[in-house]
Amino acid sequence: MKVAFFEFVTHYGGASRSVVEFATRLKQHVGVAIVDPYGCCDAFAAAARQAGLDYHVLCPEAGPAVRQIGGQGRPLQRAWRLLRSLPNLVTVHRRAERLLKELEVDVVSSNNFKGAFIVGTIRALRHVPTVVHLRGWYTPDMMPWYGKWLCRRRCAAVFAVSHATRTAVICAGVDPTKVHVLHNPIDVDETVQMARRPLDAPLPQSDRPVRIIVPASLIRTKGQHTAVKAMRRILDAGHDAVLYLPGDPIGHQSYVTQTQALAERLGVADRVEWLGFRFDMPQLMNASTVVVLPSHTEGHPRAVLEAMALAKPVAATPVGGIVETLVPNLTGLFFDVEDDQGLAQCVNEFVASPERAREMGRMAQECMRKSFHPSQQIAKALKVFRQVTGLRANE
Repeated sequence: MKVAFFEFVTHYGGASRSVVEFATRLKQHVGVAIVDPYGCCDAFAAAARQAGLDYHVLCPEAGPAVRQIGGQGRPLQRAWRLLRSLPNLVTVHRRAERLLKELEVDVVSSNNFKGAFIVGTIRALRHVPTVVHLRGWYTPDMMPWYGKWLCRRRCAAVFAVSHATRTAVICAGVDPTKVHVLHNPIDVDETVQMARRPLDAPLPQSDRPVRIIVPASLIRTKGQHTAVKAMRRILDAGHDAVLYLPGDPIGHQSYVTQTQALAERLGVADRVEWLGFRFDMPQLMNASTVVVLPSHTEGHPRAVLEAMALAKPVAATPVGGIVETLVPNLTGLFFDVEDDQGLAQCVNEFVASPERAREMGRMAQECMRKSFHPSQQIAKALKVFRQVTGLRANE
């Protein structure tokens, strides 16, 4: 069996990192190729090649104006960008057909609806099953019309990263027998070993006893502004703290600027460190005291899994697949979306009760070992791939 991952990647975040890890583990059992329409994310390309994956780029000449449509919530802007991108998408469609034929793939998996739509509309490949892997948290109204059509009519199977996502997909009218929960996995020993490596760059204010990190992309739905508001409360409670905000601001500079202005108004700018894009996220979390994720929406975030694997105290919002991972008051703490007071209270609890925080971390790490090992993900994925292709285990 040969599986092709058809992935539009513009930045190297949790989802794209998961694709590389998934493909790397899968290639121990079947043939694997990654098809990247634009190859514009150097970090993704480097990670794929470093892992020894068969990596292909369709349209390296494509400019930034056609690579990302975006415009979520702005229909006119989105329509204009789509029209501007159409000639290039036709080229992607044509080259994808040629390459996938040459690769003789048995199944194509895509991390998003855009990729699945391209592959799903190639008539010459109608005999090749398409699987869409939904790594975010969707509600039925969040799914685009073509996403619903793909899941209902064209995709042979749907991987949902959490039970919450699976429920949303079924509520959108997709046959429940096609939708399979495939949680993001975590290898605890591998993560711990990685976290022990030296940092890529020194952490500023690392001598502060309370070091808080939000390991997420710099976009509003990740809630960094809530963490900044909470910093004011944490400092007022008498804690000597610093807040680390890693991430690449490219494409989201307006949100970063607004959040920086908020920090200035609250008088905490000197305690908020913007770290820029970092490859060494496990090391950053390992060097932190508390990991927080104030997201508005999540699928099954790698950041929470990695923090729990490192036995770190974790506080997060109860959205999407987080509630399937973190058990409140047992393996971590919850606070509500946009609740800076609740976030601050969680941090204060961890700092005030270090023994309780360590015990939560220990139990979280044990949970990761038992329930989210990569072998469980691979076994389930292979079973689905073989079902949709009709191939046996030795093929």
